[in-house]
This record gives sequence, structure tokens and C-alpha cells, in this order.
Amino acid sequence: MSQAQSAFRLVLACWLVPLVLGLAVFAAWYVTRAEPLEALGIGTILLGAGLATVGGLLLVSFYKLALEEGRPRSWAVQRVLLAIFLLGSNFLVALGLFFAAVDLETRFEVSLQNDTAAPLSSLRLVGGGLDLLVDEVAPGSEVTQRLRFVTDGALQLEIGGPRGAARIVALEGYVTPNLVGARRVRFAPNGEVTVE
Repeated sequence: MSQAQSAFRLVLACWLVPLVLGLAVFAAWYVTRAEPLEALGIGTILLGAGLATVGGLLLVSFYKLALEEGRPRSWAVQRVLLAIFLLGSNFLVALGLFFAAVDLETRFEVSLQNDTAAPLSSLRLVGGGLDLLVDEVAPGSEVTQRLRFVTDGALQLEIGGPRGAARIVALEGYVTPNLVGARRVRFAPNGEVTVE
């Protein structure tokens, strides 16, 4: 392998390492919501910026080495343009992941914990411009809904029955667009419903 090819492979590593690491950190954070992963994500963005700089310097070296080795100028220019595109694409991916994280973190979460022996159905989350029918919650399981409110109002959980006959549980007295928060609703075996 020539020196130019080695330099180009290093440039590709400067693109691929932060891309794979960033996607892995985001996926782990998405599943766990662990706060240390947020700091690791920011660190990965900084690493990516540093490696993009290193990759840019390696591109200059690659271009010079390719010409010294007698490679056609068009061959070297094509690879330089490809590498610039790849290195730059990491910034777009990082920006997209950042906005996805902000979108996920600026929602109101309602967790429904079923501690009963029977499945829970006919549950509706109503308020803030939303009217959301919740999927059945199996016995011993928990379902989390992430909400983005569109208007002001109170957030309620309607349990069973048609409107007017449903049991109403107040979850939040006042919600507004971009409200961030969380409520956990526990359904106890004795029929008691608690909001935390």
C-alpha cells in the first residue's frame, strides 16, 4: 500500500470513528436516558470536530503524496472531494442527533404502571390540545407516552367507559406548549390510582 493510500485511509478513519461513536452514544442514550451519555455525546461532537481538523490536514498530505507518486490529478481531486463531503457530513449527522435529543427531552412524559392482574384498556390522555387513546397496558408492565402539547389546559387521564361515564384522574393542573415534565400513574391491585 502506498503512502498516499495510507493517508487516505486515515482520513476515512477520521470520518468513521466519530460517526460510529456518535450514533452508538445516541442509541444508548435513547434507550437509557442516562445523563453521563449526554456528556459523552458532547465529547463525541468535540472529538469529531478535532478529527475533522486532523482529517483536513491529512488530506493535504494525501494530495501531495498522490501527486508525488505519479497518480493522476483527477484521481487525487476526486478522493479529496469525497473526503471533504464525508468529513462535513458528520457535522450534519451531529446536528440532526442534537435536534432529535432536544425534541425528545422537551416532551412531557406520562408513565402508566399496571400493578394489577388484569390488562388496562380504554385509557385516554386528554388536555393541552391532545386526545390520545393509550394502547392496552399488560399486567405488571409499564407504558410511557411522550407528549407535546399544542394548547394550554389541564392534563387528565380518562379511565374506561364512554365520555361522561369515564373516571377522570387529574395529572397536571395546567399544561402549555413546550412544557417539560413527567407523571407516573400507578394502578394498584386494590383499584387505587395514584399519581406521582
